Amino acid sequence: MTKSKFVLILLFVVSFSVAFGSTDNVESRYSAIQGTLDVDGDGEADALTDGLLILRYLFGLRGDALTVGVVSSEATRSTSQMEQYLEDMLPEQNPSPVSPPSVSLTTSFPKGYTTEPFTIYWTSTNATSCTASGIWSGEKGTSGSLPINWASGGNGDFILTCTGDGGTASDSVNIDVFDYRRVIDDIPADSSRFSWTLGSIADYNSGYINGVYSDFWLSNYAITGTDFQTSVTEPSDSSFRIQYSGTDSLDRDIDFDFLFTDNITAIPLYDVGATEPSFVSIVADFPDSDVYMFSPLPDKQLAEDILYVSFAQLGVEPENIDRLYVLPTIYGDWTYIADLPSGSRQVSLSGLAYLNEYDLDVNNTYNIDAAVTGSGVLTFDFDNGTVSGAFVLQDFMDLTEFLTGNGPDAVYTVIPNYDVEISATYIDGFFTGSAVLNDPENDVYLIGLVTGFVFGPDGREVAATFTFRDNDGENSEDYFFGGGFFIGE
Repeated sequence: MTKSKFVLILLFVVSFSVAFGSTDNVESRYSAIQGTLDVDGDGEADALTDGLLILRYLFGLRGDALTVGVVSSEATRSTSQMEQYLEDMLPEQNPSPVSPPSVSLTTSFPKGYTTEPFTIYWTSTNATSCTASGIWSGEKGTSGSLPINWASGGNGDFILTCTGDGGTASDSVNIDVFDYRRVIDDIPADSSRFSWTLGSIADYNSGYINGVYSDFWLSNYAITGTDFQTSVTEPSDSSFRIQYSGTDSLDRDIDFDFLFTDNITAIPLYDVGATEPSFVSIVADFPDSDVYMFSPLPDKQLAEDILYVSFAQLGVEPENIDRLYVLPTIYGDWTYIADLPSGSRQVSLSGLAYLNEYDLDVNNTYNIDAAVTGSGVLTFDFDNGTVSGAFVLQDFMDLTEFLTGNGPDAVYTVIPNYDVEISATYIDGFFTGSAVLNDPENDVYLIGLVTGFVFGPDGREVAATFTFRDNDGENSEDYFFGGGFFIGE
């Protein structure tokens, strides 16, 4: 072995110790790359020229400091060309590790609804491309968002897989989607909405008591029975149908079928103090009954953001019998079991009721029929199954005047506001309990019933019907009868 070759091998050992961190099999490596060690391009791999160029380059010298005094006189490469040659020849020193990619998927809501907007968001790091799978598909950017309009209910996974120099990563989000219908939207003619009625039935007599005439002196009272059924459908864009069947608490049959089309007279109704109508009164003649109904206008529901439940308060007087059916009916999309809320929530309420009050005191005999507005707050503890709170009955308006659009001008100012305490049990979207009106100052104590449900996405909306007829005060000649509803969110 020549001295020059020995020195070059020695320099090669040092160079590879720096570049590769090991001197194992150095001579075999030298033999494999010997032809590439001619750095200056003079046709020979020489330790005192090429070897020193390699060593200087590894120690970070560049420019003239790299080449001065060690370049062969026969060199064919310039300084910059030798630097590039060395850069291409030697392995990268201590290369930085390549970080693996990461992916994150989030959604605007934890659940999806066919009637509400939904957006999925994603971000990634160290990724050059992403591909969607599951309930979406296609190539996606490395970050972005996508609005989703759900066409139907169901369950599925959003999956996103992103790839980069450091490998592949995925993330997924599982979504339950629920199909709801807003009450202000049309429904197919062959379908019905969920509906519920807790009604009151009063037998009455007309005549004079203590010199005071009334068409409505209560003689008997009942409520709708446990087998009572209600059906609400829309046979066409311009018709509305309500059917009732079952028995009352006195085991008397009830069977009504009311189709409201062009057989009605519609009158706008106003809240006290309102300049725009809030309700509509519908009066209809049927072959065997006189019927009135009041219900909210769509604009009122939209303004109050009540979209998934509504009501119709019916009064039915059959021909040939002195009997009044008060049938507060709520209808809409009852919340799916899998979509029921948890924790606790307060719900603001507004309502409307029919109330008959009369007093047989010989010195103060009267009989009034009133439409009554109300408002209040209920607290729902969904986890422990309780509902509590109160609403206030206020603005007692003469019923006849109310149904003709003049209610705000016919308020009974002598009737006080009444607080009604609600206490109920809750399970799986349904609650039932007591509605108690206790006013010792006016000798009024009513114990009634309340039943209700949660409606729409996440049970955000609430509707209930209530009824009462009782008086345990000292003045046994003072009577109340009525019922109504409240809704809120």
